Amino acid sequence: MGRLSMGVSGGYISSGTAFSGSGSQISVAMNNISTGIMLEHMSSKYAGLQISLQYSKKGIGVNDSTFIYKRVIDYIEIPLLTHFEIGGSKLKAIINLGPQFSFGYNVSESINTSDSLFANRKTSTLLLKNNKTERFQFGLAGGLGVNYQIGSVIIQLEGRYYNGFSNVIAPRFYSYFNNQTFGAYFSLLYNIPLKPKAVLPENEQTNP
Repeated sequence: MGRLSMGVSGGYISSGTAFSGSGSQISVAMNNISTGIMLEHMSSKYAGLQISLQYSKKGIGVNDSTFIYKRVIDYIEIPLLTHFEIGGSKLKAIINLGPQFSFGYNVSESINTSDSLFANRKTSTLLLKNNKTERFQFGLAGGLGVNYQIGSVIIQLEGRYYNGFSNVIAPRFYSYFNNQTFGAYFSLLYNIPLKPKAVLPENEQTNP
């Protein structure tokens, strides 16, 4: 019969970008929160599926010593994770692994600089009007953690890493610009009672 659980999940995330073709510039990490709802179905004692619908604020940060550029993107994310549980009846270790799909629906930019000639600099091609944000993102997520069951309630703690496979922006001055995220998540789930399968009497199982 398995187990079906539903609840809320939230966490603190640190997102960064990996890029090339940037000269002496370095990536700036961006810290924020992620919140959402979660559905978890254990089809067996040790393995199941975990699906979340979550809001996250991530983006791009660049520092080249004369300016700090940030492009903040609001995402709706859907991790589709294979969920493993190992342990006793209450306390279990968990492993999550699977694809994650994201859609960026809002973009904002900021530039902090004292360089009056910034507008003429080659790096200004990062600006939104010159480098389109790629709204759809996909990648691979994996996490390790623990959960603890108290009656019908499950408390879950997890550390998770996500690596994007697609470019965050259409490449121009930069040849590669993906998203990487480290997160610490707390989830509170409630077990939804499932009706057991009806068992036919022995004489009805054997007789046509």
